[in-house]
Amino acid sequence: MRKMKTLCLLALLVSCIDNDKLVIKNTTNDDISMKWYYYSYITNNSPEFIDIKKGDSIVQIYKAVDVITDVLIKDKSIILKQFEPSRGIIYTKKVLPDVFGYKIIIDTTATYDEYRYIPKAVKE
Repeated sequence: MRKMKTLCLLALLVSCIDNDKLVIKNTTNDDISMKWYYYSYITNNSPEFIDIKKGDSIVQIYKAVDVITDVLIKDKSIILKQFEPSRGIIYTKKVLPDVFGYKIIIDTTATYDEYRYIPKAVKE
């Protein structure tokens, strides 16, 4: 019986190791694609990542927790909308000025409603 309990506990722990990638938003234009995602951890403090891809190259431009409300590709700009960045955790110490010829703009004017209605993530 003790071996069975140990085996069940081990199976439970192993099943938690595989972290699913959950995509909040995936956008593309003729030149680049952008992916805003996080990993499903047991705790809900997973940082969110924003990756820009062009061809075979991928650049992570931002990593934060509970700050981003939207990400847009507009003309030759990538706009990161934030809500009260002082209350979240921002891991990216210095944002790149541009990536693949697109200027990165941090917009801190997001409203509480935009924060509340962040799209639900989809398992990739």
